[in-house]
Amino acid sequence: MRRHALRQAGEAVGADRQRRGALWLVQAGGAGGGGRQRGALRINCIDCLDRTNVVQGWLARKQLERLLAQLGLVAPGMPLPEAFPEVERQFRLVWADHGDDISRQYAGTGALKSGFTRTGRRSVGGLLDDGAKSAARYLRNNFADGRRQDALDLLTGAYVPSKEKPSPFKPQPSPALPFAAAMVALLWAAVTAWRMATGRHEASVAGAAQLVLLPLALAGAILAALVRNGSRLVNCPQLCPDLTQPW
Repeated sequence: MRRHALRQAGEAVGADRQRRGALWLVQAGGAGGGGRQRGALRINCIDCLDRTNVVQGWLARKQLERLLAQLGLVAPGMPLPEAFPEVERQFRLVWADHGDDISRQYAGTGALKSGFTRTGRRSVGGLLDDGAKSAARYLRNNFADGRRQDALDLLTGAYVPSKEKPSPFKPQPSPALPFAAAMVALLWAAVTAWRMATGRHEASVAGAAQLVLLPLALAGAILAALVRNGSRLVNCPQLCPDLTQPW
């Protein structure tokens, strides 16, 4: 997430945000008459809720700063971190937790770039966290996404169970076992190569080829087969399969 791109997006909708206003009420006997909100901003990324959450958090902070200025709590144009550092910290935490909760519903992990939302800057730790979440999403989306979608279809009423209907659930092939076998073969090859390189295991050239190259070839063959047959091995929803077809 680039700061200048975020700032450009905010400036592009700045006039529209100002025109829509914000709702705020004044207690009886107070000065002024409050404010009326005349619309809402809808933000969505073409393929990713994570970046949407970052942009929404930025715009929400701008709206909060404007509202505080209207209430006379801060000078117009004063950034929230300068006026109320603790409020800024709590705002970031609440918004990041909000994004994580929504992300878990559809992806099974917290939101990407949540480190940026929490701290306002990108860091090595945030990049590593995004990498771990991306790997977890890949595994969940291939091995468990069908069951999650079935649960959502049942919860929202898209599928209505009936005693007269046969069970829609059928056994599905899983890539988990062959994938685990490929990882074991790769680990075997890596450990053997390390032992040979450090002198802890002696072997001839032919022996080295058998102990290292054969496991690598086996792992490569398994992974290639998984890629070729991936569409038949993923965990698919079974309650409403017609609703899961691509656009």
